[in-house]
Amino acid sequence: MGNHISGGVFFGTVIQGQRIQLTLPREITPALSGLPDRTPSFAGREEELARIVGELEDHPVVTIVGMPGVGKTELAVQAAWRAWKDEGRFPGGVLIIDLQGYNDRLRLPVERALTQLLGALGVPDDDHLPKDAQGLTRLYRSVLAAYAEQERRLLVVVDNTSGEEQARPLLPTGGYHAALVTSRHSLVLGEARTVLRPLPADAAVELVRRVLGEADGRSSGTASRPSGSPICAATCRSRCGSRRPCWPTSP
Repeated sequence: MGNHISGGVFFGTVIQGQRIQLTLPREITPALSGLPDRTPSFAGREEELARIVGELEDHPVVTIVGMPGVGKTELAVQAAWRAWKDEGRFPGGVLIIDLQGYNDRLRLPVERALTQLLGALGVPDDDHLPKDAQGLTRLYRSVLAAYAEQERRLLVVVDNTSGEEQARPLLPTGGYHAALVTSRHSLVLGEARTVLRPLPADAAVELVRRVLGEADGRSSGTASRPSGSPICAATCRSRCGSRRPCWPTSP
């Protein structure tokens, strides 16, 4: 007598007996873990977006680096959505994790980051899960290898890393899956790297126009400048990173 189970990825308890019929779902549930929606006001980065999406096809690791607030995270989210949803390159789904690399209070240790990614991949955080970084890394890579065997390619978005040491344990190995990493520092994680510069003036104006349009839609729908809508003014102040108005809010 023997038991044989196949056709799935199992990292939990499997019950076996003399007569058990295991029925797997016909459709694969993507390992999608909290990928934010695309911002409708996204503008001025189409060239960089197209290049990054193309690089994800040919490179295991793609990095986006630049100064704080330049738009790295939004560009990564836009690229992830386009590669996964629009072009169907990652049938396994997209994982995203914010390492909070530049926040001393919220910075994620490697162990916690790996535990979160494993949980998103269906591995429960229980007493059987390794507690050390080395053991967690081995398990994480084993899970990714199992997804690769079933041709369920994944994209792992590692956002806001302070350096290579924090990001490297989270990167897929083996060349099948892909990773998209953002940082303020120049990382040496692969050949594909985009250095994001501030938007040129015309693109910045278009971005502000779209942001104001979004705010208009949430207010009266008639304002064409912040002085005509408090919501527009508040949106501009938040996007400018200042509590003071970017310009006078009254004529």
